[in-house]
Amino acid sequence: MAQKSKPRTPQKSSYRGFEGINLKKTHSGDESIAFIKNFRIGDDGSLTKRCGFQSVYKSSNLQPTIIASHSTIEDGVEVCYFIENTSLKKYDSATQTVIDIGEFSNPTEDAFFFEYLDKLFVCNGFNILAIENSSIIEPSFYIPLYGKDWSSFAGEINEALNLLWDKAAISYKLSELPTSYLSIGKLKLQSIDAVYRNGELLAADSYSFNERYNAINVSEFAENDEFLAIITFNGDEYYKKQRDALIHSCATSVFYELNKNNLFFWGGNTHNKVFYSTSLNEENAKITNLHPQNGQFYVPLESFFTVASEKDRIRAFIRHYDRVLIMTDSSTWITNLQDLENGSLKIQNINNSIGCIVRNGCVRIENTLFSVGKDAIYAWSTDTDELNECNAYSISDPIADLLDQSFFASCSVHLHYAMREIWFYNSNSNTVWIYNYKQKLWYSFGDFTPSAILDGGSLIRFFEGVLLCVFNPSLTSDVRNTVNTQVTATLKSGELEFNTKQKKKLSSTTIRGKISGGTVKLRVTLDNKKTLLYDISPSSSHSVIPFRTRSGSFSSMYFELTATGKGEQIIHAVELEAD
Repeated sequence: MAQKSKPRTPQKSSYRGFEGINLKKTHSGDESIAFIKNFRIGDDGSLTKRCGFQSVYKSSNLQPTIIASHSTIEDGVEVCYFIENTSLKKYDSATQTVIDIGEFSNPTEDAFFFEYLDKLFVCNGFNILAIENSSIIEPSFYIPLYGKDWSSFAGEINEALNLLWDKAAISYKLSELPTSYLSIGKLKLQSIDAVYRNGELLAADSYSFNERYNAINVSEFAENDEFLAIITFNGDEYYKKQRDALIHSCATSVFYELNKNNLFFWGGNTHNKVFYSTSLNEENAKITNLHPQNGQFYVPLESFFTVASEKDRIRAFIRHYDRVLIMTDSSTWITNLQDLENGSLKIQNINNSIGCIVRNGCVRIENTLFSVGKDAIYAWSTDTDELNECNAYSISDPIADLLDQSFFASCSVHLHYAMREIWFYNSNSNTVWIYNYKQKLWYSFGDFTPSAILDGGSLIRFFEGVLLCVFNPSLTSDVRNTVNTQVTATLKSGELEFNTKQKKKLSSTTIRGKISGGTVKLRVTLDNKKTLLYDISPSSSHSVIPFRTRSGSFSSMYFELTATGKGEQIIHAVELEAD
């Protein structure tokens, strides 16, 4: 009697919750994903094809360089200011139009925007300017009371010079006569802006500069007169060095709850200093406010601290609980800024090998920080404000084989907070790597090459070549000028091992999803030799699509699923069964 063969053992590979790209698992025989392009993974684990984008502005520059951008609200409408080459422009999200605001003279690559007390400023590497009513203005910052109640002779320095503005105020009480001049001490005069006598503004022809005595001559004096002089000075070499370092910062951070509304200037390519503003002396401010000012913040001459060595570049300065992490290219430090108030600031090194390799390459979601390192993307997370080296761990291991050294060196980071996503990109690649913070997984968007993603907003906007493009949830195509390209999304599995003691035959495949008039293509590759192709056009929008797949005998396989078409495409599950 002939011996019966043993029945095959069915084996199923089922994707009912897609877990993102993970190349570390692609050869382990489990249900891993080798690549996801143009699919976003939802909270339920389903794949939704990304929406399309449209161009809303075409630059007149042949090679536009976007240096900085900042999103804010004006009259209830979100607008985004950005520096394109030497021009300041504004994008209005309501009208999707771009208008010219003004020109800068050769802004540096480290130029940046910042908001302080509801005012918007831009530091272009040479000056700090204000943006008001869609125009660039020269702001007037706090004028320190450099000399207080001097006689006709110079007295002690009362307040340090302001690194933001080359102006100073000196008040005088003349209890002794005769005298004919008011000393300005060691300051080198550039101009006399105003002189007040007993609160009255004097005419410009009633005073002059006495170069011999470095003083202000006034035509009339009386006993017990009180004067206030506002001057513009030429800073000495030390002042110029510190101001140059501040102006060449690459970003600011604001900490309002420190009771001083502290504004920190940091970064740049040539220094490791952090400059910080201090609160105004209210009594002094009442005196100097005789001269109008509209930028009420003050960075005194000695108001800075240093981190690491002079060779280090500060790349990130970011809050973690009540403390701040300061990252250089290859190290990370921590400090408590509350200690600035009592003069006991301590800066502690917590990691000698992991930092942030690109400027502004660290972002925060809730209490987790993410930084771009030399060869990995790191997360810094803890349940307390105590940090140590163990808290930094790589999150990019699942996609490490898809990234090279040049990617990290030129990587830019955009926080898409509305979607809890971090976008990592560079201008040499048409792939944007997206880390989903909520689900702790990776996927990618492609078919566009962003040179810059503009700050803010619930809808991502980016520059590609000469075009400014904006994602639009109602679009299923990418629209560049008048050229429409349908969005195509792709899912590739890892290698799936189906053989046990005997080879398998693929008996059925089921795809569950919402296709909305589009099509789905399935490519199955068996033992890296044989390929099966299937075009699936469901009869209804929401579909469960089972079909037979005749493969012949095989040991391993992987599949590629492609979704395209004008409608919305969502893939809820893919199931493959072999017997």
